[in-house]
Amino acid sequence: MPTSADSASAATTPRPAAILLDALGTLVALEPPAPRLRAELARRFGLEVTEEQAARAIMAEIAYYRAHLDDGRDEAALAALRRRCAEVLRSALPGDCARLEPEPLLEALLASLRFSAFPDVRPALESARERGQRLV
Repeated sequence: MPTSADSASAATTPRPAAILLDALGTLVALEPPAPRLRAELARRFGLEVTEEQAARAIMAEIAYYRAHLDDGRDEAALAALRRRCAEVLRSALPGDCARLEPEPLLEALLASLRFSAFPDVRPALESARERGQRLV
């Protein structure tokens, strides 16, 4: 049972001005992209790769992106980073994929990325907003 000391402590605890949130792993999860990439390569370019090959290529792209994500500081820099990511993806894919142009491959890559919110995200964000907290 809460005591008057608990109530007094809660009343004097400063409330943060904002709650800073990152997305991936906190708010959303990346759904497995390899099956979607595989389907996009087949649909857009008529190229067949195994799920394992697609997964290896996605892993190479993600590793490159993580190492360079700070490069995407504005719209132009982000576009350049995405093109480089597409080139990394292309170099990690087998055979005929080497002939693909970066821009169409980038479109296939982006189409293969899907995110889903964790089940507790909406209630947690709504609760913070109801308390008047700013979410950044």
